[in-house]
Amino acid sequence: MMNKNTITFGTLIIDVPKLTSDQYLLLRQVLVSIENKNLQNNSYYITSNTFSHLPLLKLQNLLKANVKISFSDNSLKEWYSTDIVSDIRILDDKIFFRPSNMLHEIAVKSKISSKHSYLQYLLFNGIRFKYSLVFLDFLAKQKGTFVITVKNLKKMLGIEEHKYKNYNAFKKYVILRILDDVNTKTAYDLSVETSTSNNGKKVISLTFTFFNKGLKDV
Repeated sequence: MMNKNTITFGTLIIDVPKLTSDQYLLLRQVLVSIENKNLQNNSYYITSNTFSHLPLLKLQNLLKANVKISFSDNSLKEWYSTDIVSDIRILDDKIFFRPSNMLHEIAVKSKISSKHSYLQYLLFNGIRFKYSLVFLDFLAKQKGTFVITVKNLKKMLGIEEHKYKNYNAFKKYVILRILDDVNTKTAYDLSVETSTSNNGKKVISLTFTFFNKGLKDV
């Protein structure tokens, strides 16, 4: 959920009215890094190509990004002020960010890695296509590369057997939309290759390959 001044993520309420678009994007990526790592300490950095185009002055401005955070179940509505990141480093033309200690601690305490909060994150990120949401839930249980038949993929997505009998239609209206959602609205980079029947006329199975494009340790 989101209004003019706040966003909710898991059990957190984050006040964001003064953030620039770059700072706002940084906040989202830091929260996802905490969710994916699910660590109890803050001894790591994250990196992203998103900010590689920024000049040094704008990168320094990211260090100044400050938000106020509270919990949705906090009856006293106490707010905590915290920076988004505590350090920025440039190494081999890559930019690394260290989440601030307070933001990390509060986010971990909010149980931000729960399945429910992850779905909230996906919806907050603009993913509305139901098959993308189902696929991402399935993707979270996979490792790197996996193969699935077209028939089983449709079954997993909950698509009725009589729909999209033509693979090109299935690709256009389902697979390409899933790829677009995953690659533009999540931390994953996803690609797919097809395997055909012996005569090469019918697509039998799909090989999906994915990796986390923005969250790496130094």
